[in-house]
Amino acid sequence: MHNQNTAAPEFGSNSPRFKSFLQLLVVISFLGALIFGTWGFIQYDKQVGEVSFRNALYHTAQMFVMHSPHFARPVPWTLELGRWLAATTILLTVIGVARRIFHEERTTLKLRRVRGHTLVCGLGRKGAAVVERLRRQQQAVVVIDKAPPPDLETFCRDCGAVVLTADAARADTLLKAGVEHACALLALCPDDATNCEIAAQACQVRRKAKRVAGALCCHVQLTDPDLRSALQKVFAPQRAANGVKVHFFDPCDPEARELLIHELPLDHDGVTAKETRQVHLVILGFGRMGRNLAVRAAQLGHFANNTRLRVSVIDRRAEANRAALLFRYPRISEVCDLEFYQLEAVSPEARALLEGWCADRARITSVAVCFDHEERAFEIAVQLLPLLQTCDVRLALRLAGQSGLARLLEASAPPELARRIRPFGMEDRFCQLAGLGEEASEQFARDIHQAYVKMRLSAAAAHNDPALLPWDDLPEDFRESNRQQADHIFIKLRAIGCEAVSASDKKPAVTELASAEMELLAEMEHRRWVAERLLAGWTYGPKKDLERRENPNLVPWVELTEEIRNYDRDTVGKISTLLESVGKKVCRRVAASA
Repeated sequence: MHNQNTAAPEFGSNSPRFKSFLQLLVVISFLGALIFGTWGFIQYDKQVGEVSFRNALYHTAQMFVMHSPHFARPVPWTLELGRWLAATTILLTVIGVARRIFHEERTTLKLRRVRGHTLVCGLGRKGAAVVERLRRQQQAVVVIDKAPPPDLETFCRDCGAVVLTADAARADTLLKAGVEHACALLALCPDDATNCEIAAQACQVRRKAKRVAGALCCHVQLTDPDLRSALQKVFAPQRAANGVKVHFFDPCDPEARELLIHELPLDHDGVTAKETRQVHLVILGFGRMGRNLAVRAAQLGHFANNTRLRVSVIDRRAEANRAALLFRYPRISEVCDLEFYQLEAVSPEARALLEGWCADRARITSVAVCFDHEERAFEIAVQLLPLLQTCDVRLALRLAGQSGLARLLEASAPPELARRIRPFGMEDRFCQLAGLGEEASEQFARDIHQAYVKMRLSAAAAHNDPALLPWDDLPEDFRESNRQQADHIFIKLRAIGCEAVSASDKKPAVTELASAEMELLAEMEHRRWVAERLLAGWTYGPKKDLERRENPNLVPWVELTEEIRNYDRDTVGKISTLLESVGKKVCRRVAASA
């Protein structure tokens, strides 16, 4: 992340390094005073023949309050040194207290002046990445953490952020940090309950404040996907009277989307209508990331050859994880072939399965190793490498980044290893993928929604349809629908031998698709939409009913009316225009024309 490009932190009076150095000096001088003082008093008492260790220790303790007995005779050098070390201990302690008071007052003065800033609650690697990005954009940042890591605290201060050592879940802390004048708050603590408490306290503080400076966009990290989905449905369409807009996000989700659409990707180089092979995603480890991959793959895995996606999961708790997934997505088996195997990933049985899948020429296979233990995941990936040598199989390895394995793989891995293994899940990329701000992918989804609204209104659609609301007031279900539609565009393009490239690319743009290609993409879009609706809990009904989640269009393409088919045709017809809105264009893939 930042460690390679950031200069060494200054050894200033406010730096954690200075604080640690000062504390070390206090400890050394205290121990020195205690040892030499006691030894010196014993030597002094020997001159009169009365030696008592307890008296010597007591007189030494008195020196730390600048008091010692009257000396009638010359004192030994040990006692003299102990006296000065005791005085030094007192002086250093006073300096430390004064430094702390000065630092707190200076921080308070800075916080009183700051306006329109961003509060980052929780200073881990993700928090530091967000601070770095915001400071590059010249935005004011206040970091709150009860016990900030010294290296990250130094980094944030060097970036120009204000670091407040306090509990972000307390109302008085948020008041001190100026939450009533902030424009954004990011709750990035490891614990979901703490992040929810921070958001609740922010809402309470702003509700009680006499004056607030504009709306507060509150981003709350939740690692429980079910809790995040439930809370997002409640809070997303509402803006409280105190001007707080709450957004819940899962840091694993954007990484899963990026992997399946661009980096692996799920369909490799594209699945055309003539392709006979089945796309197969193998997931080793079904924690948060594995579950995100399975759900996103089910939403996006709809291809031109109309072959169902196959997802195979190997996990030691496969049955329990399968039950939890089906509880949240009871109809997931209707949109993909889902298999669970309760095995240890390093067992002979798991290896036999993997060997069979990798050797199967009837499938386009990808393997994602998603264990939380990085060293174990890396070992398994290396063991699987020989299986990939003769097969067109791609392997993705989850690495957080702070362990150094991701950097080692990127900088020093043999070419064959680097070509076959794709690291993902690095915390360094968190703020580029998590939608903190107006990312290109989010803007893309906005543009899709605007195009849909324009099309529906021009067709004299009902104006009270919540799906036609402005993006900022749109229910989260419909926002998510637009995001999934935006992601699937890249799979559609690969299906017809095209790709989305930068608008500055020298390759000629495709200005018009053939009618057969348009019809193929429209049918793909309908199948994707049906899967999206089924996973979201919708069912078939004779007419559209938002409350009961029923829709008459949840049928195969051949059973749709021509009017509904035209909606899908219009949607895919706007792909080029939508890509232009994010600085891209459609081009033919070189390999496809070779």
